[in-house]
Amino acid sequence: MSPVPDCPGIGIPGDPELLAAGWVRRHVVDTERALEAIALYQELGFEVRAETLNPDAIGPGCGGCSPVLCSGYLLIYTRRTAQRCPGGAG
Repeated sequence: MSPVPDCPGIGIPGDPELLAAGWVRRHVVDTERALEAIALYQELGFEVRAETLNPDAIGPGCGGCSPVLCSGYLLIYTRRTAQRCPGGAG
């Protein structure tokens, strides 16, 4: 799958409920690479969520991209777990 196009209208905001619960919006990832990104964040000591994209959240400048983005990409969120280091120290 091709990279997300450089589109100034894309502006995909984080979900307000997830942000309020301490999740941090990280990046949009190709579904083929999502497991790799999730594993990396988990190895770094984060809880990870991969959410589908909401077509209504995509800016008007990229309306034509919406079907492609929503079917082929996920939005990654992370938050720190109680255990801060993968080895248990900290």
